[in-house]
Amino acid sequence: MATEVRGVPLTLHIHKNHERITTKANVAGALTPILELSPADNQILYFPNGNPIVMKLYDTTGAELPPSAELVLTRVAPDGYTEVVLAKTIYQPWKLTSLENQSDPKRQGLLCFQFTDPSLDAVAIQPGYKLVIKLKADSVVAWNNANTQIFFSVGEKVRQATF
Repeated sequence: MATEVRGVPLTLHIHKNHERITTKANVAGALTPILELSPADNQILYFPNGNPIVMKLYDTTGAELPPSAELVLTRVAPDGYTEVVLAKTIYQPWKLTSLENQSDPKRQGLLCFQFTDPSLDAVAIQPGYKLVIKLKADSVVAWNNANTQIFFSVGEKVRQATF
């Protein structure tokens, strides 16, 4: 995995069972959340534009998601309703690339979310906010399937307590 993207040092390595991650079953045929990343109360996380994501998503029948499945990256405010769409893509690049090859930095150019606003270098996820990946597919992701995997890294800043 990359150690820096767009000047953001990637110091926190995330996977589907990480303590800051919540995985969810999507609703088939609808755009719904499948993964939420929430910072700790003393933490700000930074997700850079073009940050590589290694993932393979399998459904409840054991089949890998189709290449046409839609993925949307959003930042959700503490109220749970206000959200900003950061990027949209389809699953095709991940479907066409083995998990092993996705970890090769030379092959990660298409394995990322490119922000719809190219002037954004990174988005900050403050306490109370969430970084959310949404999915629209005709099947439901099986997070308990050992083949369903997701890995990515983010930058982090820990705020020191003041007395």
